Amino acid sequence: NTNSPLQLDIPMAEGLIEMAGAGQAVCVTPFTLAGAMAPVTLAGTLAQQNAEALAGITLVQVVRPGAPVIFGGAPASFHMQLMTNPMTAVEALQVYCGYAQVAKHLKLPCQAYMALSDSKFNDPQAGMETGVGAFLAASAGINSVSGPGMLDYVNCFSREKLVFDDAVVAHAKRFVRPVEVKDDLPAGELLAELVRDKHLLTS
Repeated sequence: NTNSPLQLDIPMAEGLIEMAGAGQAVCVTPFTLAGAMAPVTLAGTLAQQNAEALAGITLVQVVRPGAPVIFGGAPASFHMQLMTNPMTAVEALQVYCGYAQVAKHLKLPCQAYMALSDSKFNDPQAGMETGVGAFLAASAGINSVSGPGMLDYVNCFSREKLVFDDAVVAHAKRFVRPVEVKDDLPAGELLAELVRDKHLLTS
């Protein structure tokens, strides 16, 4: 994790150096809090997120050229009235999808804290936020999604939610799976039968 704005603290830097030196994959994960530790605008937060991720990735490569890296992130919006950090805010989701495009352009795998909920309970809010995040992550091509099972601004992990999220993630993965033409689909014979019998249900 980088400490926004634009810092790596000593323990994080030491861990990064040790992991990179051992050839262990390092996931660089900036925590950009729009409106508090990052600019309030989407473009500003996205620029800072990318700068922090690229700085960490560069350090990994200085330690061990060619070491495996993952372009990560944990952006959130700062809710100034409630003093909370919604990770499922629309703006945060836009930052996730934006930096995923940068990672794909650089041909790097990417990670995101999506398919989670800021709700404290497994309620309709949790279902909606998880579903939206899962489908966006799948559509954006994010390789590692760290959110299933998480509630309450990533302060709580729920095994019950994880079971629910397994089904949500399966739906999202199915949605982005390419449509394939199956050779065993008897479309010609089926259509001829429907025309001949003039009755869909009996067929």
